[in-house]
Amino acid sequence: MAEHLSPLALDTLAAGLPVEPAASSHLAGCAECRVRLEALKAERAALLQAPRFKALLTQLEPKTAAPRTLPRWAPVLIALAAALLVVVGTRFLPRDDGTTLKGQQTVELLKDGQTPVTQAHVGDKLTIAVGGAGQRAVAAFTVDDRGEVLELLPSTPIAAGAQVPVGKVFEVTPGGALAVFACFGDHPLPMASLRSEIFRYAMRPKKTPLDAEPPPGCAKTRLEVLP
Repeated sequence: MAEHLSPLALDTLAAGLPVEPAASSHLAGCAECRVRLEALKAERAALLQAPRFKALLTQLEPKTAAPRTLPRWAPVLIALAAALLVVVGTRFLPRDDGTTLKGQQTVELLKDGQTPVTQAHVGDKLTIAVGGAGQRAVAAFTVDDRGEVLELLPSTPIAAGAQVPVGKVFEVTPGGALAVFACFGDHPLPMASLRSEIFRYAMRPKKTPLDAEPPPGCAKTRLEVLP
């Protein structure tokens, strides 16, 4: 299975800028990347209507009162600058609900629903908390040191926020260290393909399963299980 498109490639496509032919070819055959691209386009369309963003675009427009003629390349520069603002704005400008889109999803494990932890004792009760960065659903999986991937949280809609508890409280069981991957997108998420993608990343050469990087659109944390 080919690598999914990077966030930069998706941002470039959403902004209407050209990409490598290989990226366009991948997009034509990858439903998951098309879903991610449509989500970015929707965020871009909403951003273009925001008063703050319109003000930024106005500052880029040539002043009609200026008597001198703009260079021939000026319209291209303005278009590129506007596209860059869309990419950056989609990631950083506040949304109407007050949430700041930071462009990077997060996942944490909370003890007693409050304290982020990376170590927990057998029997401790933990909650998953995520920041979706504008995405509307999340699913979570665990990976052990052998590369076994288990579903921890099915596809679940999430509210806006930087640390949103999702799913039910779960109890830590014996088994050593775990990596927890949270993957984001539109509900319902394709659980089988996400599980396969995480397994592929976990079993990459020169990486132990616990040290694997998260796939595109996913975030990761680790948990050391203590007696």
